[in-house]
Amino acid sequence: MIEPIVVSKNGDFYEIIAGHRRYEAAKIAGLVEVPCVVVEGDDYDPDAWKVDENLMREDVSKMDLARYLMHEMKDHGATVEQLAKKFSKTTAWVNAMLSLLNLDPYLQEAVHDGVIPYASALELQKIKDPIARESLARSAIQGGASHRTIVSWVQHYRGQDEFKRKVESGEYVEPPTIPYEPLKFVCYLCGDRHDTTSMIIVKVGPDCFALLEQLKAIAIRENLIKTKEENNGTG
Repeated sequence: MIEPIVVSKNGDFYEIIAGHRRYEAAKIAGLVEVPCVVVEGDDYDPDAWKVDENLMREDVSKMDLARYLMHEMKDHGATVEQLAKKFSKTTAWVNAMLSLLNLDPYLQEAVHDGVIPYASALELQKIKDPIARESLARSAIQGGASHRTIVSWVQHYRGQDEFKRKVESGEYVEPPTIPYEPLKFVCYLCGDRHDTTSMIIVKVGPDCFALLEQLKAIAIRENLIKTKEENNGTG
């Protein structure tokens, strides 16, 4: 075994902190001794060791990762930029991980157990009312709601909450009433506009439609004559 496993003293025994897989592989290989590193006191931080051991694994708990990042910042003075570089991530990702530590305990547990994505938990945390937040969270967890659905819930709730706040503060202004205007249609023959309530629908064949075209031409001609006579009369 090239890399030793990490252990911590627990009573009369030693507990494996990091290297469980190497230990199991050693047993399968028939080894009776394995190299170990014993940590204790200030050197022992189970969250840090656990995450540091499994940084490249996809199944690392986001809560363990968040605690590890905070540990690196508080105990080792790491900056957000340094952590982002270490994980090949953006500073926004590091800040998002750290914000998981501000989640309600039940949301932290849900993220740790993998029953809800961390992004969904952060979205739910945007709801200020703790009762409403927990109610939506329980519904999301029990119903297996997708992240998109959760985002929609939160946006809808926050929209209602903002509307209520504006009403109570007097900021809300009732929109002006738009006067009702009945819809109009243009007559095919005369070209005048009429209310849709007076519209008459007539079914005609191709030959009869040609007659309508002739009637339309006559109507237009009569209107022109009428307009010309009226203009002459006023002149």
